[in-house]
Amino acid sequence: VRQEGPAGMRVVLQRVTSASVTVDGQLVSSIGPGILALLGISHDDTNVDRDWMANKMLRCRMWPDLKNPEKAWASSVTDNAMEVLVVSQFTLHASLKSGNKPDFHAAMPPAAAEALYDTFLLQCQKLYKPEKVKGGAFGAYMQVQIANDGPVTITIDSAEIGAGKEAREKAAKAREKAAEKAAAEKQAAAETGAAAEAGTSPPAPQSAPDQAA
Repeated sequence: VRQEGPAGMRVVLQRVTSASVTVDGQLVSSIGPGILALLGISHDDTNVDRDWMANKMLRCRMWPDLKNPEKAWASSVTDNAMEVLVVSQFTLHASLKSGNKPDFHAAMPPAAAEALYDTFLLQCQKLYKPEKVKGGAFGAYMQVQIANDGPVTITIDSAEIGAGKEAREKAAKAREKAAEKAAAEKQAAAETGAAAEAGTSPPAPQSAPDQAA
């Protein structure tokens, strides 16, 4: 299975006057003024990305100064005591490099992504106020309604900033080695099967020649 190189946690922030998540006609979460965060978790993301992103998202200055409204981009969602709605969005890691059908292999598998998403919410609540941070319904088919204020939309990518770079590179190398091992095992199995059908023994692995002392 093809995967992209080191990706990174990706968030699309939208400044809103209101936002809500509905599943099967039932309201899951809703907020008033604040930010709607679409969260894309990549296959290499770690707690380093999670903590860095939670802090950056809550500190992002998307509103004017509290005392001087004419001074733009001077206060954050926490400065204004507003609300946060975080919705998991694996499609943020879609790739169209190989065609017109979106490829989502850069996204973290669902089970691991859900666990990291849950702890991301907890981290945001820890850094801010639990009652101010709400979530969507992970893995569900959701209807997300927003009233974008401005509009103001900002994308943050932990890979571009360098957060968790070492951990992502290590994971990418491990993934490459695993792919090479799987390919070698597949080839060996094919040779064994072909030899069995022909009634011969598979070729013995070649050993490296002895080195001169």
